[in-house]
Amino acid sequence: MAKSVVTKQRVVTVVIVLLAILVAGLVFNATRTIVEGPSGPPGKFDVVFEDDFNKDVTIPPTGSTGDSSWGAYSGPGGGNKYAYWSPANVSVSGGQLHLASTIEGDRIVTGGVGNDVTQTYGQWEVRMRMPLDPNVKFVLQLWPETGWPPEIDFAEAGGKLTNSGIAAFFHWGDEASQQPGSKQQIRSWLPDINTANWHTFGVRWRTGQLQYLVDGDVWSTVSTPNVPSQPMWLAIQTEGRTTASKATSKSIPGMDVDYVRISKWTPAPAS
Repeated sequence: MAKSVVTKQRVVTVVIVLLAILVAGLVFNATRTIVEGPSGPPGKFDVVFEDDFNKDVTIPPTGSTGDSSWGAYSGPGGGNKYAYWSPANVSVSGGQLHLASTIEGDRIVTGGVGNDVTQTYGQWEVRMRMPLDPNVKFVLQLWPETGWPPEIDFAEAGGKLTNSGIAAFFHWGDEASQQPGSKQQIRSWLPDINTANWHTFGVRWRTGQLQYLVDGDVWSTVSTPNVPSQPMWLAIQTEGRTTASKATSKSIPGMDVDYVRISKWTPAPAS
């Protein structure tokens, strides 16, 4: 009888161990699995670019020759009269990309970078942190290789958007139509997320569909024939939202980026 009990105990123990391994495997895979989301066009994603910023390098200004995958912004921003970028505010150290915010005269100077991967469709993921601040905002976006719009801002916060959350904006149509309240803008809002903590923000772009992601989960889906079908590239930037003299603080936060991952999407063959 004792032998039978021991055997049952062993069976139970083995089952528990197997379940634990299975659950652990599911949990591990869940962090890497691409969730299709509602009505996602079928296809596959393949990683084409990754940067974990583990090498301390100097990112050159945009347009410089060399083998860097990044270019640092320089000068004023086109759509924001307060935006002014300097390559000196962009650095890589300690396994992170840093976009610093500084005050120079009456100007809040920030940092921004563009990535050299230009493609149509795919998935972009950026793991970053930056406290919300009324004097500065951050934007993670896809920008067209030629012309404007379209524009896909898959995570934007700070400045006027100082509530606890992030916004995503999709712009299409023509430049003259891009005014507040325009019917050629679609805004999505994700409340109750603290961007001072590490989060991975992303966008999944396929034929006729955009899906915005946070920490691997789809939080909003935009389905419209206006979704672009032209090459775009990743921009990561911070921008001043006022003058230094009118800033509510002289200590302006910057952004830290842990890694960037870009995947190419290939649609499934027609059946």
